[in-house]
Amino acid sequence: YKTGRVPALANQQDAFRNAQIYALLCLLIRDELPSSIRLHYIGKGQTGTTLEHKVMKDRVMEAGDNAATAWSQIVDFYNAGSFTATPSQNACRFCDFKEICPSRFNRR
Repeated sequence: YKTGRVPALANQQDAFRNAQIYALLCLLIRDELPSSIRLHYIGKGQTGTTLEHKVMKDRVMEAGDNAATAWSQIVDFYNAGSFTATPSQNACRFCDFKEICPSRFNRR
């Protein structure tokens, strides 16, 4: 279930990116690959909107590889004590430090 806005058609693949990880977990834990993923939007004015995506094993495996790479980078940054910010317009929207951050994405 999603509470955000329904993405534009061009961005719908991105909406399913995290759900691919759940499909991978089903494959790893239950030895079953789901046939599809559904996102049900329940936000204001969007209740009843559902997007469905056919699950493809190569994309699920790619999502798993990407997640493993990201986690490896997090561990490397942690071990090095280096937590360099990577600001972006989207990431900064949700950051708890945007009021004090010098990033250009936070300037109003």
